[in-house]
Formats: sequence, C-alpha cells, structure tokens
Amino acid sequence: MYNIYFNNKSTADFYLITKDIGRRKRANEQIDQYPVPYRNGDLIIHSNKYNSYTRPMLFTATEPLALPAIYEWLDGSGELRTDLDKGGFFLTSVIGEIDQQPDGPILNELAVEFLVEPFFYLDSGTQTIELTGPTTLINQGTIESEPLITIYGSGDVDFNVNSQVVTVQGIVESITMDTKNLVCYCGNKNEGRKMNGEYIRLDKGANAISWTGNITKVEITPRWCER
Repeated sequence: MYNIYFNNKSTADFYLITKDIGRRKRANEQIDQYPVPYRNGDLIIHSNKYNSYTRPMLFTATEPLALPAIYEWLDGSGELRTDLDKGGFFLTSVIGEIDQQPDGPILNELAVEFLVEPFFYLDSGTQTIELTGPTTLINQGTIESEPLITIYGSGDVDFNVNSQVVTVQGIVESITMDTKNLVCYCGNKNEGRKMNGEYIRLDKGANAISWTGNITKVEITPRWCER
C-alpha cells in the first residue's frame, strides 16, 4: 500500500487506505502542426513547452468522522509526494469534486483528481548552491530547469549562463530573478525594471556560469526536474 503526501500531510494522518495511486505520465509537448502543399508530411514546430495532466487517485476512508478534515486537506494547490515516486515531488492542484461512494457498511470510497504540472521536481534541485566565482553546473534533470537566482553585490552587472546574458542595473544589496514565476524582486519590491534580458534557464548538461561587475556571491536554487 502506498501513501501520498500533500502539503505536508499524508493519507495515514486521515485513516485513508490507498486503492489506486495513479501513475506519473510523460507530459505532452505543445506543438504547432501545419499541412504544407507539395510537401511530404506536416510541418511540426516544437515549442519546448508542456501541458499539465490529470492523475486520478482512489482511497478508502476507514474513519467516517475524519471526512470533513479529509475534504479540507484535499483542496487547493500544493506539493504532492508519493511512496511510488521516490526522490522528488510534483506541483499539483486538486480539481473537480471528490466523488464519494459507499465501500461497505461504514467505509467510504473517495475518488480524487490531481492536476499535475508537467514535471517531476528532484529533491536535489531544492538545495541552494552558493557561488563566489565562475563555475560550471551540471543539470541533474532531463530537461532545462527554471531556477531561482539571487545576486549579491552593487551597481550594474552582467550575469552569463552559456550563451544567455542578463544585465541588471543599480543593484543595492541583492536582487532575485525567479524564472519559473517570471518575477524579479528584492524583498517585497518588484525590480523588473532593473533587468534587461530573458530569464535564465539551466540547459540539460553543462551550464557555464560567469559574470562581470561587483558581485560578491550568487545563490542558485536550480529546480532540477524530469519530464
């Protein structure tokens, strides 16, 4: 029997027995497909962007009095872990209603559907890496990642990863660039106007990192992930 862990609570906390935990899927890529006259086959344009997918699960509730707490728990968005998927987690939302059916005189069968963001995030990618000079990071995942990068220093700097360059102007103490959420900030202040260039992504394989300007250190939470 497998347990799931959603927003730091597990099925065991609510006397739930897992009947079907579903399976991790390979997310579909968003593509554009065009028929072209006098050409063999369609023209396919790959976007390198991927769709979320649904993961249905089925549980048996053995304690009827726990049902209100279960409904409160299985709501909204959060981090999903399972005993079946070791070494990482999914970012998910519970969608739709929870379908409740009788499963014996005192038991209830609960059908729940999770909407899963495309990737499986590795635990190793949640560790912050501190850099004080140029280096090379090896992407531990199978697809480019969307890191959280904090630059400490002052003035105008150029931050380079492989062929990607971001210029940040007028740093006072630090600035943070969050590629996944496409925000640039310092504390509670939006600093997007100081940033010139695309948000940095960490490619599959090696990523050569360097910079120019007055940078004392860089902290990177790489968010390694697998498709």
